[in-house]
Amino acid sequence: MWLQLGVVRRNAAAIAAGILIAAAAAGIAGTVSASAHWHSWSDVRAAALGQPAAQPVAAVQSAAAPKPGDAGGSGVTVASAGLAGVVATLALMLVMVVLSFAAFFLLGVPAVLNLIAAAALWGVQAGFGGSGGLQPWLTGAAGVALLALALNTGSALPIYWSLAFGSGRRLDRLREAWSSYWALYRALVIPSCVFFGLVVFRLLATG
Repeated sequence: MWLQLGVVRRNAAAIAAGILIAAAAAGIAGTVSASAHWHSWSDVRAAALGQPAAQPVAAVQSAAAPKPGDAGGSGVTVASAGLAGVVATLALMLVMVVLSFAAFFLLGVPAVLNLIAAAALWGVQAGFGGSGGLQPWLTGAAGVALLALALNTGSALPIYWSLAFGSGRRLDRLREAWSSYWALYRALVIPSCVFFGLVVFRLLATG
């Protein structure tokens, strides 16, 4: 009963729409970022202000920087990383629910706009390549959070559609739409949030 495949199949178009919206926004933003040869958010800010971009400076590794494998060796570090992963999972799950409820009163417009904005920001960051300020693992964690947001938005789209264009008694169709959302939330959104928590744990445990 946790994974209701029938509900997933019935809402496959809405789920795909959420993923496509995020992929399109991220792809366009990433293409613009790469073609403009932006290497940091300072370059993006300079381009927005019409100023010349600063030349990228090669990163110099500090002699005091910990060697690979040194970080995350202690039990305290692993325990702290585990706690952070659990908190990150629960926080992301809560954010998804709050966003869906808040967007409900505006027919989902805030949820879709937030998805587009988040995907565009992630696309710009991904377009920086290896010269970006965020490490690949951290960029990957943001990508997992974006996937969870896309799945949550797609899962909630039938609610907004039912509220605006559904037929029959409004209360009945909203009850059915919310029931489908919770089924999709359990089947798709929660696993994505758990995956995000695991990535956060991996980031912090390995330094």
